[in-house]
Amino acid sequence: MNNVNRVVICGIGLMGGSLAKALRPHVKTIVAVDSNDDVLAQVRAAGAADHCYNTIEQANIQRDDLLILAVPVRTIAQTVAALPAVVPGGCMVLDLGSTKLEICQAMDALPPQFEAMGGHPMCGIERSGFAVSFAEMYVKQAFILIPTARTTTRIFQAAEALVAAIGAIAIEVAADRHDQMLGLISHMPHLVSMILMNTAHEWADGDETVWYVSASSFQDMSRLSGSDPRMWRDIFLTNREAVLEHLHYYRAHLDNVIMMLQSAEGETLQAWLGDTQTRHTDYQATKRRFEQGLVHERQVSDES
Repeated sequence: MNNVNRVVICGIGLMGGSLAKALRPHVKTIVAVDSNDDVLAQVRAAGAADHCYNTIEQANIQRDDLLILAVPVRTIAQTVAALPAVVPGGCMVLDLGSTKLEICQAMDALPPQFEAMGGHPMCGIERSGFAVSFAEMYVKQAFILIPTARTTTRIFQAAEALVAAIGAIAIEVAADRHDQMLGLISHMPHLVSMILMNTAHEWADGDETVWYVSASSFQDMSRLSGSDPRMWRDIFLTNREAVLEHLHYYRAHLDNVIMMLQSAEGETLQAWLGDTQTRHTDYQATKRRFEQGLVHERQVSDES
């Protein structure tokens, strides 16, 4: 990351904290920005940053600094819109938001002294906060890069260098395509997990025996329901059109399963289950090839 003076990370939760830890061996100066003093105290104690501030203004960002926005998605868009007043000299900007269209549109509107690119690392856990962050979270995980009207060669190279430094794999995707894909492979799984958790809670009606006997299937499926409510509120609202479209398809499949069970069509149900198993096996094989570097990054981008 030779063309970057300092890396300024705004939002030191799970994503921002893990990024600070992962970049620590690769960047000369890391600046942490977070409104929570307790979080900054944890950052100092962990040695994850060289300087800590409560606001972007205090960080005194310069033209050759890379500002990384790792706050909730609606806050990212608001922060980007405010940057010309906060950092009048401009800087390089990269975000880690889970939805991209609204954020990238805000980046498009930045004045020319800013060089901006959307980003979304495809990793995480259901818990949040700096305390659970870890440097290895990004290793061998896809890191989506989204060009904007303010993307220059310099910010693109800086983003690619960052991705390589933390051990992730860069994939270039357009903002609208990103939101459609993520609505299906990320946002829908969280909704399904949350619906399952609420269904089980209502059916149990206070009977804790249900939780005593729950095993790996329920634990695995309900894990995502423990995710940060504020973060997921913003994700669902900023990508509601894509999520709603996928929910309609999901409901059609659910209706089909209900019909097969009501009619006790054993052969039809087994065929459906077999097709599903085959598709899951194909998915796993494709994912392994990607993680092993057997799928070229440009191929993935072109297919989108």
